Amino acid sequence: MDIISKDNIKIIKTKKFKTITFKLLLLSEFTKENSTYYSLLSKVLMNSTKKYNTKKKIIDKLYDLYDANLGTSTSNVYNTNMFTFSLRVIDGVYVNDNSLIDDALDFLYEFIANPNVINNGFDEHSFNEEKKQLFDEISKIYNNKNRYAVKEAIKTMCPNEIISVSSVGTSEELEKITPESLYSFYKELISNCKFYIYAIGDLDNNIFDKFNRFSFIGKDYDGINYEIAQREYIKVDKIKERKEIQNINQSKLVMGFRTNTTHIDEKYNALQVFNVMFGGIFTSDLFLNVREKNGLAYDISSQIVDDSKVLLVYAGIDSENYKKTVDIILDILKNYKKGNIDVELLETAKINIISEYEEIEDYAGESLMLLIKQDVISKNLSISETINDIASITKEDIIDVANEIDIDTIYLLSNK
Repeated sequence: MDIISKDNIKIIKTKKFKTITFKLLLLSEFTKENSTYYSLLSKVLMNSTKKYNTKKKIIDKLYDLYDANLGTSTSNVYNTNMFTFSLRVIDGVYVNDNSLIDDALDFLYEFIANPNVINNGFDEHSFNEEKKQLFDEISKIYNNKNRYAVKEAIKTMCPNEIISVSSVGTSEELEKITPESLYSFYKELISNCKFYIYAIGDLDNNIFDKFNRFSFIGKDYDGINYEIAQREYIKVDKIKERKEIQNINQSKLVMGFRTNTTHIDEKYNALQVFNVMFGGIFTSDLFLNVREKNGLAYDISSQIVDDSKVLLVYAGIDSENYKKTVDIILDILKNYKKGNIDVELLETAKINIISEYEEIEDYAGESLMLLIKQDVISKNLSISETINDIASITKEDIIDVANEIDIDTIYLLSNK
Protein backbone atom coordinates (compact mmCIF):
# COMPACT_ATOMS: atom_id res chain seq x y z
CA MET A 1 0.00 0.00 0.00
CA ASP A 2 1.29 3.44 -0.98
CA ILE A 3 0.30 6.62 0.84
CA ILE A 4 0.14 9.88 -1.11
CA SER A 5 -0.81 13.17 0.49
CA LYS A 6 -1.60 16.76 -0.37
CA ASP A 7 -2.37 19.41 2.25
CA ASN A 8 -5.00 17.88 4.53
CA ILE A 9 -5.73 14.89 2.25
CA LYS A 10 -4.20 11.41 2.53
CA ILE A 11 -4.81 8.58 0.06
CA ILE A 12 -3.87 4.93 0.50
CA LYS A 13 -3.43 3.56 -3.03
CA THR A 14 -4.10 -0.16 -3.29
CA LYS A 15 -5.71 -2.67 -5.66
CA LYS A 16 -6.53 -4.97 -2.75
CA PHE A 17 -10.19 -3.94 -2.44
CA LYS A 18 -13.12 -3.74 -4.85
CA THR A 19 -14.45 -0.73 -2.96
CA ILE A 20 -13.41 2.89 -2.43
CA THR A 21 -13.71 4.11 1.16
CA PHE A 22 -13.69 7.76 2.19
CA LYS A 23 -13.50 9.25 5.67
CA LEU A 24 -13.90 12.97 6.33
CA LEU A 25 -12.57 13.80 9.78
CA LEU A 26 -13.52 16.91 11.77
CA LEU A 27 -11.34 17.45 14.83
CA SER A 28 -12.49 19.78 17.58
CA GLU A 29 -12.44 20.11 21.34
CA PHE A 30 -14.26 17.52 23.44
CA THR A 31 -15.74 18.75 26.72
CA LYS A 32 -18.37 17.78 29.26
CA GLU A 33 -20.53 20.61 27.92
CA ASN A 34 -20.51 19.56 24.25
CA SER A 35 -20.38 15.75 24.40
CA THR A 36 -24.17 15.38 24.10
CA TYR A 37 -24.23 17.81 21.17
CA TYR A 38 -21.77 15.62 19.22
CA SER A 39 -23.76 12.50 20.03
CA LEU A 40 -27.09 13.91 18.87
CA LEU A 41 -25.58 15.65 15.85
CA SER A 42 -24.14 12.39 14.49
CA LYS A 43 -27.68 11.00 14.39
CA VAL A 44 -29.58 14.05 13.14
CA LEU A 45 -27.25 14.70 10.18
CA MET A 46 -27.88 11.23 8.76
CA ASN A 47 -31.65 11.48 9.11
CA SER A 48 -32.34 13.82 6.18
CA THR A 49 -31.07 16.62 3.94
CA LYS A 50 -32.78 19.36 1.95
CA LYS A 51 -32.65 17.24 -1.19
CA TYR A 52 -33.08 13.83 0.45
CA ASN A 53 -35.66 14.80 3.05
CA THR A 54 -37.09 11.33 3.73
CA LYS A 55 -35.47 8.06 4.70
CA LYS A 56 -36.91 6.44 1.56
CA LYS A 57 -35.12 8.96 -0.66
CA ILE A 58 -31.86 8.26 1.14
CA ILE A 59 -32.28 4.49 0.83
CA ASP A 60 -33.21 4.78 -2.86
CA LYS A 61 -30.12 6.88 -3.58
CA LEU A 62 -27.85 4.44 -1.75
CA TYR A 63 -29.36 1.69 -3.88
CA ASP A 64 -28.66 3.72 -7.05
CA LEU A 65 -25.06 3.96 -5.87
CA TYR A 66 -24.83 0.15 -5.96
CA ASP A 67 -25.64 -0.27 -2.26
CA ALA A 68 -23.16 2.31 -1.04
CA ASN A 69 -22.73 2.73 2.70
CA LEU A 70 -22.89 6.16 4.37
CA GLY A 71 -22.69 7.11 8.02
CA THR A 72 -21.34 9.30 10.77
CA SER A 73 -19.61 8.55 14.04
CA THR A 74 -18.28 10.54 16.95
CA SER A 75 -15.65 9.57 19.50
CA ASN A 76 -12.96 11.26 21.49
CA VAL A 77 -9.27 10.86 22.08
CA TYR A 78 -8.87 12.59 25.43
CA ASN A 79 -9.83 16.27 24.83
CA THR A 80 -9.97 15.88 21.03
CA ASN A 81 -13.30 14.98 19.43
CA MET A 82 -13.27 12.97 16.20
CA PHE A 83 -16.44 13.55 14.15
CA THR A 84 -16.32 11.35 11.06
CA PHE A 85 -18.34 11.10 7.87
CA SER A 86 -17.76 7.73 6.21
CA LEU A 87 -18.64 6.63 2.68
CA ARG A 88 -17.96 3.27 1.04
CA VAL A 89 -18.82 2.63 -2.59
CA ILE A 90 -17.88 -0.05 -5.08
CA ASP A 91 -15.06 0.83 -7.47
CA GLY A 92 -16.75 2.06 -10.65
CA VAL A 93 -14.54 -0.23 -12.75
CA TYR A 94 -16.55 -3.25 -11.58
CA VAL A 95 -19.92 -1.77 -12.62
CA ASN A 96 -18.71 0.13 -15.70
CA ASP A 97 -19.61 3.50 -14.17
CA ASN A 98 -16.94 6.18 -14.55
CA SER A 99 -19.01 8.81 -12.75
CA LEU A 100 -19.73 6.73 -9.64
CA ILE A 101 -17.18 8.41 -7.35
CA ASP A 102 -18.41 11.88 -8.31
CA ASP A 103 -22.03 10.86 -7.76
CA ALA A 104 -21.21 9.33 -4.39
CA LEU A 105 -19.22 12.36 -3.21
CA ASP A 106 -22.06 14.65 -4.36
CA PHE A 107 -24.40 12.56 -2.21
CA LEU A 108 -22.07 12.88 0.80
CA TYR A 109 -21.80 16.61 0.14
CA GLU A 110 -25.56 17.01 0.60
CA PHE A 111 -25.41 15.67 4.15
CA ILE A 112 -22.59 18.04 5.11
CA ALA A 113 -23.42 21.22 3.19
CA ASN A 114 -27.22 21.04 2.93
CA PRO A 115 -28.71 19.51 6.07
CA ASN A 116 -32.47 19.67 6.47
CA VAL A 117 -32.67 23.10 8.16
CA ILE A 118 -35.76 25.29 8.54
CA ASN A 119 -35.63 28.75 10.14
CA ASN A 120 -32.08 28.28 11.46
CA GLY A 121 -32.88 24.96 13.09
CA PHE A 122 -32.84 21.31 12.07
CA ASP A 123 -36.13 19.95 10.76
CA GLU A 124 -38.21 19.46 13.90
CA HIS A 125 -39.63 16.07 12.95
CA SER A 126 -36.18 14.58 12.22
CA PHE A 127 -34.70 16.27 15.27
CA ASN A 128 -37.35 14.96 17.67
CA GLU A 129 -37.13 11.46 16.24
CA GLU A 130 -33.37 11.25 16.81
CA LYS A 131 -33.54 13.00 20.17
CA LYS A 132 -36.02 10.41 21.44
CA GLN A 133 -33.82 7.57 20.23
CA LEU A 134 -30.81 9.05 21.99
CA PHE A 135 -32.84 9.42 25.21
CA ASP A 136 -33.64 5.70 24.93
CA GLU A 137 -29.99 4.82 24.29
CA ILE A 138 -28.82 6.77 27.34
CA SER A 139 -31.50 5.23 29.59
CA LYS A 140 -30.49 1.71 28.50
CA ILE A 141 -27.03 2.21 30.02
CA TYR A 142 -28.60 1.87 33.48
CA ASN A 143 -30.21 -1.44 32.50
CA ASN A 144 -26.96 -2.78 31.04
CA LYS A 145 -25.26 -3.50 34.35
CA ASN A 146 -21.87 -4.22 32.80
CA ARG A 147 -21.73 -0.79 31.13
CA TYR A 148 -23.28 0.88 34.16
CA ALA A 149 -20.70 -0.58 36.56
CA VAL A 150 -17.77 0.50 34.39
CA LYS A 151 -19.25 3.99 34.01
CA GLU A 152 -19.76 4.37 37.76
CA ALA A 153 -16.31 3.01 38.58
CA ILE A 154 -14.70 5.54 36.25
CA LYS A 155 -16.85 8.32 37.69
CA THR A 156 -15.68 7.34 41.19
CA MET A 157 -12.05 7.09 40.14
CA CYS A 158 -11.80 10.12 37.87
CA PRO A 159 -14.64 12.52 38.79
CA ASN A 160 -12.95 15.62 37.36
CA GLU A 161 -11.17 13.99 34.40
CA ILE A 162 -12.27 13.82 30.78
CA ILE A 163 -12.41 10.01 30.89
CA SER A 164 -15.53 10.28 33.07
CA VAL A 165 -17.41 12.21 30.36
CA SER A 166 -19.65 9.91 28.32
CA SER A 167 -19.37 10.25 24.54
CA VAL A 168 -23.01 9.14 24.36
CA GLY A 169 -24.04 12.18 26.39
CA THR A 170 -26.41 12.70 29.32
CA SER A 171 -30.18 12.98 29.47
CA GLU A 172 -29.86 16.24 31.45
CA GLU A 173 -27.87 17.93 28.68
CA LEU A 174 -29.97 16.33 25.95
CA GLU A 175 -33.13 17.84 27.43
CA LYS A 176 -31.71 21.35 26.89
CA ILE A 177 -30.79 20.95 23.20
CA THR A 178 -33.13 22.50 20.63
CA PRO A 179 -33.16 22.28 16.80
CA GLU A 180 -31.74 25.82 16.74
CA SER A 181 -28.97 25.28 19.29
CA LEU A 182 -27.87 22.05 17.59
CA TYR A 183 -27.68 23.74 14.18
CA SER A 184 -25.72 26.62 15.68
CA PHE A 185 -23.32 24.07 17.18
CA TYR A 186 -22.96 22.37 13.78
CA LYS A 187 -22.16 25.63 11.98
CA GLU A 188 -19.49 26.37 14.55
CA LEU A 189 -18.03 22.89 14.13
CA ILE A 190 -17.96 23.08 10.32
CA SER A 191 -16.37 26.54 10.36
CA ASN A 192 -13.70 26.02 13.01
CA CYS A 193 -12.76 22.35 12.99
CA LYS A 194 -9.42 20.85 12.05
CA PHE A 195 -10.36 19.02 8.85
CA TYR A 196 -8.83 15.99 7.12
CA ILE A 197 -9.86 13.77 4.22
CA TYR A 198 -8.81 10.12 3.90
CA ALA A 199 -9.45 7.58 1.17
CA ILE A 200 -8.37 4.06 0.32
CA GLY A 201 -8.70 2.08 -2.90
CA ASP A 202 -7.48 1.90 -6.48
CA LEU A 203 -7.22 5.68 -6.87
CA ASP A 204 -5.05 8.03 -8.91
CA ASN A 205 -3.93 11.61 -8.32
CA ASN A 206 -7.05 12.99 -10.03
CA ILE A 207 -8.95 12.16 -6.86
CA PHE A 208 -7.52 15.22 -5.12
CA ASP A 209 -9.51 17.58 -7.39
CA LYS A 210 -12.75 15.81 -6.49
CA PHE A 211 -12.38 16.95 -2.90
CA ASN A 212 -12.57 20.66 -3.80
CA ARG A 213 -16.30 20.51 -3.11
CA PHE A 214 -15.45 20.21 0.61
CA SER A 215 -13.14 23.23 0.76
CA PHE A 216 -15.70 25.17 2.83
CA ILE A 217 -15.04 22.94 5.87
CA GLY A 218 -12.64 24.00 8.60
CA LYS A 219 -9.87 26.53 8.73
CA ASP A 220 -6.08 26.48 9.17
CA TYR A 221 -5.79 22.89 10.34
CA ASP A 222 -2.11 23.29 11.21
CA GLY A 223 -2.90 26.01 13.72
CA ILE A 224 -5.39 24.11 15.88
CA ASN A 225 -4.33 21.64 18.55
CA TYR A 226 -6.19 19.81 21.29
CA GLU A 227 -4.90 17.46 23.98
CA ILE A 228 -4.77 13.85 22.83
CA ALA A 229 -3.46 12.23 26.01
CA GLN A 230 -3.27 12.86 29.72
CA ARG A 231 0.08 14.41 30.60
CA GLU A 232 -0.36 14.69 34.34
CA TYR A 233 0.88 11.96 36.67
CA ILE A 234 -1.82 11.27 39.26
CA LYS A 235 -0.44 9.83 42.47
CA VAL A 236 -2.70 7.49 44.43
CA ASP A 237 -2.77 8.68 48.02
CA LYS A 238 -5.66 6.54 49.19
CA ILE A 239 -7.55 3.68 47.55
CA LYS A 240 -11.18 4.59 46.86
CA GLU A 241 -13.76 1.90 47.62
CA ARG A 242 -17.43 2.16 46.68
CA LYS A 243 -20.25 -0.35 46.95
CA GLU A 244 -23.65 0.10 45.34
CA ILE A 245 -26.72 -2.08 45.88
CA GLN A 246 -29.30 -2.85 43.20
CA ASN A 247 -31.69 -5.69 42.46
CA ILE A 248 -29.35 -7.80 40.31
CA ASN A 249 -28.43 -11.48 40.17
CA GLN A 250 -24.71 -11.25 39.45
CA SER A 251 -22.41 -8.75 41.16
CA LYS A 252 -20.14 -6.55 39.04
CA LEU A 253 -16.61 -5.81 40.26
CA VAL A 254 -14.59 -3.08 38.56
CA MET A 255 -11.07 -2.19 39.69
CA GLY A 256 -9.38 0.94 38.35
CA PHE A 257 -5.58 1.25 38.18
CA ARG A 258 -3.31 4.18 37.29
CA THR A 259 -0.68 3.18 34.70
CA ASN A 260 1.36 6.35 34.05
CA THR A 261 1.49 5.37 30.34
CA THR A 262 -0.56 6.54 27.33
CA HIS A 263 -0.49 5.82 23.59
CA ILE A 264 2.04 8.61 23.00
CA ASP A 265 4.62 7.15 25.39
CA GLU A 266 7.52 4.85 24.50
CA LYS A 267 6.32 2.23 26.97
CA TYR A 268 2.87 1.94 25.38
CA ASN A 269 3.54 -1.27 23.46
CA ALA A 270 4.94 -2.88 26.61
CA LEU A 271 1.75 -1.85 28.42
CA GLN A 272 -0.32 -3.44 25.63
CA VAL A 273 1.57 -6.71 26.08
CA PHE A 274 1.21 -6.52 29.88
CA ASN A 275 -2.56 -6.02 29.54
CA VAL A 276 -2.97 -9.07 27.31
CA MET A 277 -0.94 -11.16 29.77
CA PHE A 278 -2.78 -9.76 32.78
CA GLY A 279 -6.37 -10.12 31.59
CA GLY A 280 -6.68 -9.71 27.83
CA ILE A 281 -7.01 -13.34 26.65
CA PHE A 282 -8.38 -16.68 27.87
CA THR A 283 -4.90 -17.81 28.95
CA SER A 284 -4.23 -14.61 30.90
CA ASP A 285 -3.26 -14.69 34.56
CA LEU A 286 -6.55 -13.18 35.70
CA PHE A 287 -8.64 -15.67 33.74
CA LEU A 288 -6.63 -18.73 34.80
CA ASN A 289 -6.18 -17.81 38.48
CA VAL A 290 -9.42 -16.04 39.36
CA ARG A 291 -11.88 -17.94 37.17
CA GLU A 292 -10.38 -21.33 36.33
CA LYS A 293 -8.25 -22.14 39.41
CA ASN A 294 -10.37 -20.56 42.16
CA GLY A 295 -13.81 -20.39 40.52
CA LEU A 296 -14.41 -16.87 41.80
CA ALA A 297 -15.64 -15.17 38.61
CA TYR A 298 -18.11 -15.94 35.85
CA ASP A 299 -15.97 -13.80 33.57
CA ILE A 300 -12.98 -11.54 34.07
CA SER A 301 -10.87 -9.32 31.82
CA SER A 302 -8.71 -6.20 31.75
CA GLN A 303 -8.41 -3.33 29.33
CA ILE A 304 -6.35 -0.16 29.03
CA VAL A 305 -7.81 3.28 28.38
CA ASP A 306 -4.88 4.36 26.30
CA ASP A 307 -5.38 8.12 26.37
CA SER A 308 -5.93 8.45 30.13
CA LYS A 309 -3.27 6.36 31.96
CA VAL A 310 -5.96 4.00 33.23
CA LEU A 311 -6.31 0.21 33.31
CA LEU A 312 -9.62 -1.41 34.25
CA VAL A 313 -10.30 -4.92 35.50
CA TYR A 314 -13.88 -6.15 35.17
CA ALA A 315 -15.31 -9.32 36.77
CA GLY A 316 -18.74 -10.83 37.21
CA ILE A 317 -18.77 -12.44 40.67
CA ASP A 318 -20.91 -13.53 43.61
CA SER A 319 -20.82 -10.77 46.22
CA GLU A 320 -19.55 -13.11 48.97
CA ASN A 321 -16.38 -13.62 46.90
CA TYR A 322 -15.65 -9.90 46.74
CA LYS A 323 -12.69 -9.65 49.13
CA LYS A 324 -11.03 -12.88 48.01
CA THR A 325 -11.31 -11.88 44.34
CA VAL A 326 -9.83 -8.44 44.98
CA ASP A 327 -6.95 -9.92 47.01
CA ILE A 328 -6.05 -12.41 44.27
CA ILE A 329 -6.12 -9.74 41.55
CA LEU A 330 -3.82 -7.50 43.59
CA ASP A 331 -1.52 -10.45 44.36
CA ILE A 332 -1.21 -11.21 40.65
CA LEU A 333 -0.13 -7.61 40.00
CA LYS A 334 2.39 -7.85 42.87
CA ASN A 335 3.87 -10.96 41.27
CA TYR A 336 4.44 -9.03 38.04
CA LYS A 337 6.18 -6.28 39.98
CA LYS A 338 8.43 -8.86 41.66
CA GLY A 339 9.41 -10.26 38.28
CA ASN A 340 7.40 -13.48 38.36
CA ILE A 341 6.70 -13.45 34.63
CA ASP A 342 5.50 -16.43 32.60
CA VAL A 343 7.78 -16.21 29.55
CA GLU A 344 5.50 -18.51 27.53
CA LEU A 345 2.51 -16.24 28.27
CA LEU A 346 4.64 -13.25 27.28
CA GLU A 347 5.29 -14.77 23.86
CA THR A 348 1.62 -15.73 23.45
CA ALA A 349 0.56 -12.16 24.24
CA LYS A 350 2.96 -10.73 21.67
CA ILE A 351 1.74 -13.17 19.03
CA ASN A 352 -1.88 -12.17 19.70
CA ILE A 353 -1.18 -8.45 19.34
CA ILE A 354 1.01 -8.92 16.27
CA SER A 355 -1.72 -11.01 14.60
CA GLU A 356 -4.21 -8.18 15.10
CA TYR A 357 -1.84 -5.67 13.48
CA GLU A 358 -1.13 -8.05 10.58
CA GLU A 359 -4.86 -8.32 9.86
CA ILE A 360 -5.41 -4.54 9.68
CA GLU A 361 -4.31 -4.27 6.04
CA ASP A 362 -6.96 -6.86 5.09
CA TYR A 363 -9.71 -4.34 5.86
CA ALA A 364 -10.09 -0.94 4.21
CA GLY A 365 -11.87 0.72 7.12
CA GLU A 366 -9.37 -0.50 9.71
CA SER A 367 -6.45 0.59 7.54
CA LEU A 368 -7.89 4.11 7.37
CA MET A 369 -8.68 4.20 11.09
CA LEU A 370 -5.10 3.24 11.98
CA LEU A 371 -3.80 6.02 9.74
CA ILE A 372 -6.25 8.48 11.28
CA LYS A 373 -5.33 7.51 14.83
CA GLN A 374 -1.63 7.83 14.08
CA ASP A 375 -2.20 11.28 12.59
CA VAL A 376 -4.30 12.40 15.55
CA ILE A 377 -1.72 11.33 18.12
CA SER A 378 1.25 12.27 15.88
CA LYS A 379 2.78 8.80 16.04
CA ASN A 380 3.37 7.80 12.44
CA LEU A 381 4.80 4.31 12.83
CA SER A 382 4.20 1.81 10.04
CA ILE A 383 2.54 -1.50 10.87
CA SER A 384 5.85 -3.31 10.35
CA GLU A 385 7.66 -0.92 12.73
CA THR A 386 4.97 -1.43 15.36
CA ILE A 387 5.13 -5.20 14.96
CA ASN A 388 8.92 -5.18 15.31
CA ASP A 389 8.67 -3.09 18.47
CA ILE A 390 6.11 -5.45 20.00
CA ALA A 391 8.19 -8.48 19.08
CA SER A 392 11.16 -6.98 20.92
CA ILE A 393 9.31 -6.52 24.24
CA THR A 394 11.20 -8.32 27.02
CA LYS A 395 10.42 -9.66 30.46
CA GLU A 396 12.21 -6.63 31.91
CA ASP A 397 9.92 -4.29 29.93
CA ILE A 398 6.86 -5.97 31.46
CA ILE A 399 8.27 -5.68 34.98
CA ASP A 400 9.02 -2.02 34.32
CA VAL A 401 5.46 -1.08 33.29
CA ALA A 402 3.95 -3.27 36.02
CA ASN A 403 5.85 -1.31 38.66
CA GLU A 404 4.18 1.89 37.47
CA ILE A 405 0.67 0.46 37.92
CA ASP A 406 -1.17 1.24 41.16
CA ILE A 407 -4.67 0.39 42.34
CA ASP A 408 -6.81 3.52 42.65
CA THR A 409 -10.46 2.46 42.91
CA ILE A 410 -12.47 -0.65 43.77
CA TYR A 411 -16.16 -0.56 42.84
CA LEU A 412 -18.74 -3.26 43.51
CA LEU A 413 -22.32 -3.34 42.23
CA SER A 414 -24.20 -6.05 44.10
CA ASN A 415 -27.58 -7.07 45.53
CA LYS A 416 -26.50 -6.95 49.17
